[in-house]
Amino acid sequence: MTRTPHHAPRNTKHAPRLTFDVSRFTSHVSRITSRFLLPVSSLLLLSIPAIQPLLTTDFTCGYDNTFHLWRAVEVANCLRQGYLYPRLAPDMAHGYGFLLFNFVSPGSAYIAALLNLLGLSWPLAINTAFILGMLLGGFFAFVLARDLFGPTAGFVAAVAYVYAPFQAYDVFYRGSLSESFAWAFPPLVLWAVHRWSVRAERRFLLLAAFSLAGLILTHNLFAFLFAPLLAGWVLVEGYLARDWRVIGRGALAGLLGLGLCTFFWLPGLTERGWVQTDRLLGTWVFDYRNNFLDLRQLLAPPRAVDPTLINDWPPKALGLLPTLVALLPLTRWRRLDRPTRYRVALLLVSTIGFALLTLPLSHPLWDHLPLLPYVQFPWRFLGPAAFCSALLAAATFRTRTTHHAPRMTFDVSRFTFYASRFTLPALTVILILGSLGWFYPRHCPTPKDTSIPAMIAWERATHTLGATAKGEYLPVWVHRMPEDPALDAAYTAGGPIVRLPPESLPEGARVLSADYGPVDATIVLETPAPFRARYLAFYYPGWRVTVDGEPAPVAPTDPDGLISFDVPAGRHTIRVRFGETPLRLFADAISIFSLLIL
Repeated sequence: MTRTPHHAPRNTKHAPRLTFDVSRFTSHVSRITSRFLLPVSSLLLLSIPAIQPLLTTDFTCGYDNTFHLWRAVEVANCLRQGYLYPRLAPDMAHGYGFLLFNFVSPGSAYIAALLNLLGLSWPLAINTAFILGMLLGGFFAFVLARDLFGPTAGFVAAVAYVYAPFQAYDVFYRGSLSESFAWAFPPLVLWAVHRWSVRAERRFLLLAAFSLAGLILTHNLFAFLFAPLLAGWVLVEGYLARDWRVIGRGALAGLLGLGLCTFFWLPGLTERGWVQTDRLLGTWVFDYRNNFLDLRQLLAPPRAVDPTLINDWPPKALGLLPTLVALLPLTRWRRLDRPTRYRVALLLVSTIGFALLTLPLSHPLWDHLPLLPYVQFPWRFLGPAAFCSALLAAATFRTRTTHHAPRMTFDVSRFTFYASRFTLPALTVILILGSLGWFYPRHCPTPKDTSIPAMIAWERATHTLGATAKGEYLPVWVHRMPEDPALDAAYTAGGPIVRLPPESLPEGARVLSADYGPVDATIVLETPAPFRARYLAFYYPGWRVTVDGEPAPVAPTDPDGLISFDVPAGRHTIRVRFGETPLRLFADAISIFSLLIL
């Protein structure tokens, strides 16, 4: 009898399981490759001509580029000091503080700031943020269209969206980082809301709510323009399903998305009476009456770049070729199934409606609808119109399903063959080449110095405040800009920003110690006589002062609107801090409650 050595391998009955695991792993890798890696790599290759103007350390000559640079510089400076949500930008408006991010969506500034904190130079950080917005928009358009109309449709939607002429205008000629990055969110929001409301896939409720909040926090006006399409989509899907729960689920996603970012939009809506918004709405360049397009601009044909022109700026356009491609589903109307017909109809009506709002014939609507004047530029509606147009182009590849299985199999396979071999390449070439004239902008040098003192010097040189066009978020109590050499000297020296300078104290008073943060200070002083302190920061509601732990009344000075408070005689510990008002705390509570629900 022969014994088996101890080191000999044993026979087990688990070999089939090992074989099954390997095959399952191989299948899983193959599925990931076909569903994710290949599409992503293909989309990246197709997007190279679109993003090539940003592959440089210079900016394009967009007129808003510098505004967004300084916003990101200010956010990065606050993050370095531990001020994680700078509702008040403490160094803007000549160093006196500007309540910018109480009203302006901060999302894109955070993205650029984080890229800079990771080691990218400011030009690369800003350009990378632009690139990310374009690529993410194309990828999410691919995912949405693939889910709705099939894989071939996904590529068409992505190309149409990335190469939309107005997106090129937004990125290269306006240089509006916030609005450009917001283009990434509509396809993601609509995809998540569709999967949650129609298919009741619970994980997509999270994605829908967070993506909608992300859109609002990136560009609140783009979210406002996109809202009618989102609401219409949910209503149409509810009608198709004959199920009110579809509409209820869509409404829940919308409410939770709004709830997550209530901390931003509710104070922004209700506290406009504290700032000088009339500076912006009262100027002709921001008046909607002066910003309508004509039909020739709206449907601009492919253009040739003329480098001999000084300002060869393209028209703000939906584009003739993208519009013609978007109409292709109408030529195949009978082959579309019933749900696709309703979706195509909604997208077509939305495209036409958004486009008409850019033309002078919509003037009466702008005059009578209360919120529309705050959009300022009717051509902003080209953003949601281009999104609808991209989805319409994708719907061309959707076929009608029938109960005749053999015939359907033959038709679909034949259609897929011709689509992949002829139609898809042809439409891709048309959409790319037809829009390339918008993708060759001029480049301008970036600021050499991107420090906070350089930002203040830029404000003075350009007569702008807080990286805004007209200083529209200046407090209403400011009737004259203050000029204090002590504050300028503190910024120039690069040390702590002293906002209660010793030379401003009465005779005999002295500062024993002082600790200054971005929006707070702790000062120990001694004074032989009571006095009215003048703190070098603009007064906004939310500033609080305590003297030896007791609240001290705070009021703006006249005419420069700085913080002032009374200090009694003796030795005192003074704490100054910018914080939340009762309304902001209420908005914060709603956001936290929404997060807990999710």
